[in-house]
Amino acid sequence: MKMKAYYCVLLALLMQAVLGACQDTVTNTAKEAKNTATSRVKGWFKRRHTPKLEKTKQKALKIPTGSQVQVKSTDGTKVKGTLTEVTNDGIGVKTGKGPAQSFAYGRISSLKKTRGPNVGEDGTLKEVDASLGNIPQGSAVNLKLADKTKVSGRYLGKTADGVKVQAPQGGKMVDRTIPTDQIASIQPDKPGLFSKPKFQSPDLAKKTVSAIPVGSSMDIKTPDGKNVSGKLTGVTDTGFAMQTLEGGDIVTKDLPYDQVASVKRPNPRIKQRIPGLRAPALQSGPQIKAAAMDIPVGSLVTLQMPDGSRSTGRLMGVTNDGMQVQSLKAGNVVSQNVGFDQIGSVKQGVPISPTDRAKQYGKTAALVIVTGIISGAIGGAIAGVL
Repeated sequence: MKMKAYYCVLLALLMQAVLGACQDTVTNTAKEAKNTATSRVKGWFKRRHTPKLEKTKQKALKIPTGSQVQVKSTDGTKVKGTLTEVTNDGIGVKTGKGPAQSFAYGRISSLKKTRGPNVGEDGTLKEVDASLGNIPQGSAVNLKLADKTKVSGRYLGKTADGVKVQAPQGGKMVDRTIPTDQIASIQPDKPGLFSKPKFQSPDLAKKTVSAIPVGSSMDIKTPDGKNVSGKLTGVTDTGFAMQTLEGGDIVTKDLPYDQVASVKRPNPRIKQRIPGLRAPALQSGPQIKAAAMDIPVGSLVTLQMPDGSRSTGRLMGVTNDGMQVQSLKAGNVVSQNVGFDQIGSVKQGVPISPTDRAKQYGKTAALVIVTGIISGAIGGAIAGVL
């Protein structure tokens, strides 16, 4: 009996210790939960009831100096400009060339950072200055101004007054100086997969023209975006002479390299008409002039007269009245001027004889047959493997 009583007392003490430990754990957990909830409520209350003045100060301190901001005052007016300073009393915003405006925190209803250039303490644009360091002078650039207008042209350099560019105006390329505080961004006009720069540099235009033989066809793009085709008649160190068709008359223009948007030599495979095709029965005067302007000097031409007769020769030049053609007459090579009013139609190349045409058709047919045989063999081999 004594042993049983001893074990009962021991078991009771053990149960009391376990219950005490559990009670302490529950008490501590409840206290921790209470403290956590209390701190969260206090934090929410503090955030909820933080004075608006302090919030505005915190927001102002998070915006880098020189960034573009929009300030909405308590009277509803909005001001956009460059953040110049942040003090304990307010902020400074510069909206133009004048001094910065001061805004006390009590006057500010909202403050936010907007998209725009990053301006340094000296008033220059940090992002623009970084971009200009990678743009060679004379290269094509695209500028986006603060009023969201876009300007495309050639970059000429940076001055104390702003960025100097050559941009189209009134059909000509004129020099403009755009103040730095009006520029939102400036980027080089790089060629894309399906696009080319809007403006070539004068050096590139000069290099392109130098590679075109005098008398060959060429295409230019004017500053206002028009495409003009003509014939190169002369090249100098500062520009080139181009013969083109205007209002039904052939005129010669002297163009400086910096007054054209782009220059290119047309693909002769596209410009040249397929030899052997019949020329139109009759062409009008402007059509004959336009066709003659598309033919490079020195090329073989076929002239069809109004009476149906044909004459072949070498084109030596084009004037406003006619063409100079070199041909064989009575065993002698002679040059003659043929007026446009004497020509029914003109085309580049000479007619193909029936024998040569049959050879071309035979080569084409043989190529088609060989291609069909090879395709069939490859298809049979693939079917056998599968």
